Amino acid sequence: MTSTSEADSEKEFVSMSWILSVLIAVSVLLSCSPAAAQGNPILPGDHPDPSIIRANGFYWASNTSAEWAPVFPIFRSSDLRNWQTTGSVFRARPDWAVRNFWAPELVNDRGHFRVYYAARKKDGPLCVAVATASAPQGPYEDHGPLVCQPDGAIDPAFVRDESGKPFLIWKEDANSIHQPTKIWIQPTSEDGLHLLGSPTAILTNDAAWEGEVVEGPYILRHGDYFYLFYAGGACCGERCSYGEGVARARNLHGPWQKDPSNPIIATNAEWKCPGHGTLVRTASGSDYLMHHAYPQENSIFIGRESVVERVAWNAKGWPEINGGKGVPGISRETHRITLIDDFKGPTLSPTWQWPIADGPGIRIADHSLRLAPLNTSDGDPLGAIVAQTLPSPSFRVTVEVSPGSSEALASIAVLGSARDAVGIGIQHGALVQWRRDHGRWVKLAVSPLPNQANVFLGIAMQGERHLNTVWSQDGKRWQSLGKILKVDSLPPWDTGLRVGLACGGNGGGFATFQHFSLRTPDVWPAGQTTR
Repeated sequence: MTSTSEADSEKEFVSMSWILSVLIAVSVLLSCSPAAAQGNPILPGDHPDPSIIRANGFYWASNTSAEWAPVFPIFRSSDLRNWQTTGSVFRARPDWAVRNFWAPELVNDRGHFRVYYAARKKDGPLCVAVATASAPQGPYEDHGPLVCQPDGAIDPAFVRDESGKPFLIWKEDANSIHQPTKIWIQPTSEDGLHLLGSPTAILTNDAAWEGEVVEGPYILRHGDYFYLFYAGGACCGERCSYGEGVARARNLHGPWQKDPSNPIIATNAEWKCPGHGTLVRTASGSDYLMHHAYPQENSIFIGRESVVERVAWNAKGWPEINGGKGVPGISRETHRITLIDDFKGPTLSPTWQWPIADGPGIRIADHSLRLAPLNTSDGDPLGAIVAQTLPSPSFRVTVEVSPGSSEALASIAVLGSARDAVGIGIQHGALVQWRRDHGRWVKLAVSPLPNQANVFLGIAMQGERHLNTVWSQDGKRWQSLGKILKVDSLPPWDTGLRVGLACGGNGGGFATFQHFSLRTPDVWPAGQTTR
């Protein structure tokens, strides 16, 4: 089975002819010494289940995209410090899958590039699938599912044994039905695209810290052993208990001995619930582990961020990370991020995302983004959405808006999903503060606009689970609209918040946006008019 690659799937969005300009300035310091303060996160915001490889003089990474498209963003770095979004594995979801696009595992197999990933089959369970490319940045051709188990198959990885024989590794998602979980291994064809033989269970959750889960496996060979890095505990949400463990064996089928020091990465004062990682070896032979963790402050709003640490090997041959002290990092206040989009480049920046089930209609001209729903029959007030991951709990986001028609609601929003969001928009010549909870959309405050000229809309959040919606006629003198809004109910169980632009409403219509700006941590005081 094959489906369209990122390049081929452009025709699914025929209404899009885009021009974009994006400036991203990220002040992040990253020391490659475990003794120094590191600039974690290296990918701020919602970037869980990361995978990393080294190829063609660069490091390449990807992460879970869940219910957002493009599917599985691809990042590139020359130094493990500074990362650029270069594209995605798929621009649209493969034909066989519907949602839950989790845990892409990039593979550089002797110069052949693949990504193994998990997704939910139409009218079926979670499956592990594979796609191929001639270069790490793609384009990728999907080959469909390799393994589907009734309770779900997720978190794939690839390894070759001591004789060079290839194997697929994955987790059976039995904890979803409150059963013990297992890590499986099975031989593949030489090209890694077909399973051969029978699967063998090599690891299960039998330690107290693992709870109901072992998952996120990754195997590498070091010295005389294979080392299986894995995560245990509950991955997500405010009650998460995740940690990263390791086991070793002299051959892939075991027996596997778990490290007595597990978990080798656990919660500390700055980061919690670390895990689900992949190792990469530098040109000089040093090993680094890239994985995710929640920041302790306002964690569920940011999501699971990608972090990296150097791996040391102790005298007993076990890996150690930061001396067992957990994820190293520095204060988020040192991470000042500015993203300015004036929509004047040749293509839409790959940092923009949209709900995977509802691609937006987009046209760019004259330094502006025209946004319209492709499905105009249901009158959804958020029928078209484009969004950016939220890199900090303290931020200021603004945009200039011109409604294409009085029927269209043109908004700037903070979103957990298309069904859970808050924002401020303009419609019928009035300002509207609104909220959507589990799909139910309500107006919270309405105020007539003084005139029908363009208006600037803004949202500010100070990291205290509350945000302020504001507006301005000149982009300098701002006024609040409505009450301070709480955002506790917005984040889904497994992803962080996003900020975005939206258009919708009865009768279709479109809206035009200019001068999008996202800045952290420079914000307005909540509830106050600012000048």
